[in-house]
Amino acid sequence: MDTINGYKLPSWSNKFPPGFHLDCFKGDEFLEKVMIDEKNVYVFGRDPVQADIPIEHASCSRAHAILLYHDILKKSALVDLNSTHGSFRGKIKIAPFVPTFLEINDSFRFGASTRKFVVQEKPGESNLLLHLNDEESDEVDAELNNLTEYNTTCNKKKIQIDMSDQECRAKKRKRGKIQFAEEETILNLDEIDDKVGKFRNMAVTYIQTTDNSNIPKSPDIKKRKIADNYDEYMPSINFEDAPELVPFVEDSRLKIKKKYAKEAWPGKKADDGSLI
Repeated sequence: MDTINGYKLPSWSNKFPPGFHLDCFKGDEFLEKVMIDEKNVYVFGRDPVQADIPIEHASCSRAHAILLYHDILKKSALVDLNSTHGSFRGKIKIAPFVPTFLEINDSFRFGASTRKFVVQEKPGESNLLLHLNDEESDEVDAELNNLTEYNTTCNKKKIQIDMSDQECRAKKRKRGKIQFAEEETILNLDEIDDKVGKFRNMAVTYIQTTDNSNIPKSPDIKKRKIADNYDEYMPSINFEDAPELVPFVEDSRLKIKKKYAKEAWPGKKADDGSLI
């Protein structure tokens, strides 16, 4: 990779020293540490394929800027790749395609993004152990937290498995797939034997005739009446004919006179039927 977005990499570019990293902040809030000690150049941008450190802000370009390391000056250099909204060292906008060298603890950001990166080197454990008994506990706590975050980031990098994206997506066991035949096969059901198949051992054919003359008779079987010799135990029952019944027809000439109960109570006078 000699040229990135029209910028030719300089000859003094070399690999970053071990332990070099970037502290990522969003405003005043610390987010994470990003290790930059494995390559000669790191690309910042929105393109997940080309960018080593992705930036998701809409004001950033697909390949926004690169970060290099000068092996002789022992400094990192930020180069803007002629981005639309520019790159900033602190609050100063840098010129495109011009390396801007950064000191330790210098910050830079891209476009209108509020996320900033601070250049850091590997924290010294020996200096931290010498100041553990000092009265300035706040400074010691900050250095201890910084060392803890650095070790945590290094441990995460070691745990990562060296596998490509295609190998991770590949399935270990291939599953069966449904395949459709290109040629159509016409089956004639008359030519298929019903005895051949999954239940061919269970298929049995019987022929039943209505003529019983050809059926062999067993000599041990004798005809026997079901009610043989049971008449003597049954009582004699005389069944007489039912008497003839004469139909009854009601005479319509007979009129039935309805009768009502007479009203009577104490002190009632007999009604003579006369009107006053």
